[in-house]
Amino acid sequence: MEPPQTDAEDEGPDNEVALELPWQGAAAAVPASRRSLAAVAVLVVAVIALAVLVPFQIRSYNHARSNNETALRQQATVAITTAVVELTSPSAATADTYVKDMLSRSTGAFKDQLGQIAQTFASTVKSAGVTATATVASSGISSLNVKDRKVTMVVAVVQELKNNQTPKAEARYYRLRVVAEKTGDRWLISDMRFVA
Repeated sequence: MEPPQTDAEDEGPDNEVALELPWQGAAAAVPASRRSLAAVAVLVVAVIALAVLVPFQIRSYNHARSNNETALRQQATVAITTAVVELTSPSAATADTYVKDMLSRSTGAFKDQLGQIAQTFASTVKSAGVTATATVASSGISSLNVKDRKVTMVVAVVQELKNNQTPKAEARYYRLRVVAEKTGDRWLISDMRFVA
């Protein structure tokens, strides 16, 4: 005896029945008001996410900018104080090298001015038997332009100076206003003046 035929067996490849899965047609089953509410909820979540992320990004940008400024301040301070010490420490024994160092640490009109007096200065230092040793007593940046990579600094220097007429070293105190510009990876002095 053959089992009875069911409707499913009557259906062949040409008579397929479409099965509807539970998740199919769900959008049609959800009322329009629920879809609007869901869209508003998604929008609110997006606004909250932006409200959290935007300040974080701004803080990250400001932190990076602050780190850049701090790095420039540190680099400028080291470079300028080193240059000032070397520029205020001439010696008869190294006068020619001293002049070359002065010129290599400067730029612009300041370098041009130094170039005009360099040989006369070296001759005077040699003939007077000058020996000077300088140290920085204090320094501070009065302005920093990160975009133009330009800094103005005030440096207080103590110079121990002796020469043919004064064989015992005498202390001299200077305050210098120094302007420097970062060119490539070097800070070069573009102006230096004595200040009261």
